[in-house]
Amino acid sequence: MQQLDLGLPTSFNAMHHFTEVKALFFKNYLILATSFPVSCWWLKGLWQKRRLFILITPCYYLLSLGVVVLTLMVTNFNKFFVTFHRLLFANDDWLFDPKLDPIINALPASYFLAAFSLFILLVFISLVGIIGIARYQLKHP
Repeated sequence: MQQLDLGLPTSFNAMHHFTEVKALFFKNYLILATSFPVSCWWLKGLWQKRRLFILITPCYYLLSLGVVVLTLMVTNFNKFFVTFHRLLFANDDWLFDPKLDPIINALPASYFLAAFSLFILLVFISLVGIIGIARYQLKHP
C-alpha cells in the first residue's frame, strides 16, 4: 500500500501530517530495533555483575520527570497537546478542520489523552520494575 486511503475526504495538509506521523513512527521503530538489543545486552551485563543499583537514581529522575509531564498533561491536555505538536512538527498541518478532515471526529482529544497515558504508564511500569529488581539485588547479594 503506497497511499493511505481513509475512505473519508482528507485535505492535503492532513495527508501531509499523516505522512509526517508515519515517518516519525518509522524512525521510532528504527531506533527501537537498534537500541533494544543493545539495551538488553547492557542490562543483562549489569544484572550478571550485580550492578543494576547504578540505575536506581536515574530511574527516580525519570519517574519525577514523568510525574511532571503527567501533571501538565492531565491539568491542561489541550495546551500539552499543542505544545507537543509545536515541538515535533514544523508546520500547522496537524490542525484539522472537521469539515475538510472528518477523521478528526473519530480521533477526539480523549483518544490522544488515552494514548499518551498508556505510554506514560508503560514507561512508569518499566522504571519501577528496574528499581524493584535493582533494590532486590542490593538486598540479596
